[in-house]
Amino acid sequence: MKKKTVLLLGMLGLALLSGCGKSEEQKALREEGIQAYQNNEYEKAEELFQAVIEDTGLFFDEVEEDSALYLADSLEKQEKYTDAIKAYNILISHKKKEAIYYNNRGNLFVKNNQIKKGIKDYKKAIELEETNLEFYLNLYTAYQLEGEEEKGEPYLAKAKKQASEKEKKSYTYGKVLLYLGEYNEASNILLNEVDKGNIEAYLYLGLCASYEEDYEQAEEYYDAYLKEDASNSFAYYQLIETLLCNEKIDDAYQLIKTAYEKGDDTYLKQIKFQEIVVLEKKCQYKKAYALAKKYVEEYKEDEKIKKELIFLETR
Repeated sequence: MKKKTVLLLGMLGLALLSGCGKSEEQKALREEGIQAYQNNEYEKAEELFQAVIEDTGLFFDEVEEDSALYLADSLEKQEKYTDAIKAYNILISHKKKEAIYYNNRGNLFVKNNQIKKGIKDYKKAIELEETNLEFYLNLYTAYQLEGEEEKGEPYLAKAKKQASEKEKKSYTYGKVLLYLGEYNEASNILLNEVDKGNIEAYLYLGLCASYEEDYEQAEEYYDAYLKEDASNSFAYYQLIETLLCNEKIDDAYQLIKTAYEKGDDTYLKQIKFQEIVVLEKKCQYKKAYALAKKYVEEYKEDEKIKKELIFLETR
C-alpha cells in the first residue's frame, strides 16, 4: 500500500510540473485571444481560447475559466449559439454553483430557440441567487416567448417585492415595472436611462407607449432604438405590432422584409406569423395560406396557426 501511495504522489508531482509549463503557454494563448477579441477578430479568438481549454481535466484554473468565458462570448458574437452553449457546459461542469453561468447559458438557449431549456436554466440561476432581478426578468421574457406570460408573472411580483431601495432606481427594476403594467413609474426610470446614454431603454419605452396605446410615440421610440441596433428582432417584432395596431399595414409589410434581412433569429417565428397576418389584412389570401402551411410544418406545436389555417381555407 505504501509503495502505491508513493507512486501516485510521484505521478501527481509530474502532472503538476507539466501543468506549470502548460499554464504559461495557456496564459500566452489567452492574452493573444483577448487581443483578437478586442480587435473584433472573433474567429481567431475562438481558435485561441479553444486551444487554452481543450485539455481541461480535473484542475480548472482561473486562466481556463476566463478563456472559456471569452470563448463563449466569441462564439455568441458569431451567432454560433450551439457551440457557445457547449462552452458554458464546460464552465458549469466545473462551477456548478455559479448562478450567472446558468443565466448566460439560458440566454443562449433562448437565442437558439430552445426556450424550455432556457427556462430551466433561469430557474436554476434564481435557485442559486434569489436576489438577482435580471434572472427573474429573463425568466419572464422566456415564458413570454412561449406565450405563457401568466407563468412568469409570479416571478416578476417576487422580484419587485424583494428589490432594495437602491435597485428600485435601476434599469432592471424599470423593466420589471413595465411588465407588471406600472407604466408611468417604469417610463420615468427608463427616460432617466436614456438621459444616461442607455439606448436600449428606447426599446422598453416603446413597449410602455404601446401598452398605453400611444402608437405614434411608440413608433418614435422603436425607430430611435433601431437606428442604433438594426439586428434586434424583438425590436422589429414590437414595431411591426405597433404599426398593425395603428393600421399602417403597408409599413408593417415593408418592415417585415427588413427584419428578415437584418434581424437576428430570436423572434423569427413571431415575425413569420406577423407576415401571415399582414397578408390576410392585404387580402392576399393565397400567399397567406401558402406561408401558413409552411409555418405549420416548421412550428407544429403552435396552436394559433391552426385557427389561421381554418380561416384561410374559407377564403
